[in-house]
Amino acid sequence: MNFRKLRYFCTIATEGSLSKAAEKLFVAQPALSRQISELEEEVGTPLFSRQARGVSLTAAGKSFLRDVTKILEDMEEAKSRALQAAQGQVGNLDIGLIEYFSWHRSVVHPIRLFREQHPSVSLKLSTWETSTDIQNRVVANELDCGFAFNRPRDDKNLAGLPVLSVGFLLAIPANSPLAKRRSITMRELANESFVWIPREIAPVHYDRCLMMCNQAGFSPRIAQFATTESGRLSLVAAGVGCAIVTSAGVYWKPEQVSLLTLSDVDLKIDLELVWRRDNPSPTLANFISAVKASAAPDGTHVRT
Repeated sequence: MNFRKLRYFCTIATEGSLSKAAEKLFVAQPALSRQISELEEEVGTPLFSRQARGVSLTAAGKSFLRDVTKILEDMEEAKSRALQAAQGQVGNLDIGLIEYFSWHRSVVHPIRLFREQHPSVSLKLSTWETSTDIQNRVVANELDCGFAFNRPRDDKNLAGLPVLSVGFLLAIPANSPLAKRRSITMRELANESFVWIPREIAPVHYDRCLMMCNQAGFSPRIAQFATTESGRLSLVAAGVGCAIVTSAGVYWKPEQVSLLTLSDVDLKIDLELVWRRDNPSPTLANFISAVKASAAPDGTHVRT
């Protein structure tokens, strides 16, 4: 039993005539009659009563028609869903976000655009403390993609699309004598204590901040480590020391923290959408397109 025979059966039942069905199906009437006879043999009972003026369904045929109609409808729906899946119009997409930047327009806008363009796709958004968390889960196929900093350029598993360029500021306790200033140089921080990020959490960021200090002629005196930027800001507020933080700190800092411009540092880091290079998901491809479409009109990403 195949779907072609089932479609032939439904057409004959609708037309009430072998000749009309054969004309509609572009099939020779003898061939169509043979197909129906084979179908009746497979079912095990006559499905049509043959009369001089046409055919009519038997009781078995009427029951069979109800079920076959449902089967054919389900098949059409299955084909439609398969096509939508192939085009990335349905399915699921798991996206990882750094909590510290989950609110930023460079993250929110492409997600909103994607939802408008692909309303049948189910989005799962999860927040993580560090970029390393997100990158590791993307590599492990636990996330389809994520917004993260410091993608290792020698990692052949990951691809990336920059969405946001972020600079650095110095966070200091608000009661520090330095808090009265608007800017400071790295060289002036040689005798300060620092709240630092552990290297195992963010090796690229760790090395980058260490390079800033070394280029200014000193090695940082690290008073304490904190795994997240909000944690470092909290320790700065508690008076533990100063910290090099991203410029997004202006939105997150406690009132006991002041932020100063690092006048001799012109370094930027990119927040990127990262994904596995070998991920074939058309839904992911559509989301990447939405991120690209959310970029600035000249194709560049946002600087902050």
